[in-house]
Amino acid sequence: MQRLLDVPWLPDHSTTA
Repeated sequence: MQRLLDVPWLPDHSTTA
């Protein structure tokens, strides 16, 4: 997934946190 949502409370961005 891209850096569209820079949020640490997201399941899809849990790795990019």
